[in-house]
Amino acid sequence: MPGHREIQGNDHADRLARAGLKGRARDPLTTLSYLKRKAKEDILHTWKQAWKDTKEKEKGKTYTKATQGLPKISYKMQPLSGPRRVQAAYYQLKLGKGFFKQFSKAIGKDNKGECFGSCRSLQTPKHLLLHCKHYRRERREIASTLDTPTLSLPLLFSTAKGRSALLHFLKETEIATAKWLLAAGAL
Repeated sequence: MPGHREIQGNDHADRLARAGLKGRARDPLTTLSYLKRKAKEDILHTWKQAWKDTKEKEKGKTYTKATQGLPKISYKMQPLSGPRRVQAAYYQLKLGKGFFKQFSKAIGKDNKGECFGSCRSLQTPKHLLLHCKHYRRERREIASTLDTPTLSLPLLFSTAKGRSALLHFLKETEIATAKWLLAAGAL
């Protein structure tokens, strides 16, 4: 005979303990934060698979080049520092849509989409950031800051140091802003 008999609640506890020993142990409780994390992981996995399965011609060309076909995905927004116009220019260049002549040509506001002055190349984000002769000095400064002989779109858009250097470049040059495009007489 148990020594704690006739104590309120103990008989009930004994019955539950015996039932627990006979049956299977229940699954541990799952927390809400665990479920949210698993849901996010599943969404991310599904998105990455859909991106992989999408045909190249259906993806954004500039974004694909900037990320080398492997977009970095995070649930947390990578904060950009600087004025809004600089942040807007950053995203416009990354997405390939904004205040530069190649996009103006695509929307029918420019006939040729060529760069300014004697440059005459198609004015794309890649051209502006990596090849345009008007920004050689600034590119050398970026390369020096990043301690690299050559720049690439993935380096500028997909690394913390690259983003920082690119934002500084955009702040100094004001490229891919309405003010910059208007000042050059493009519109």
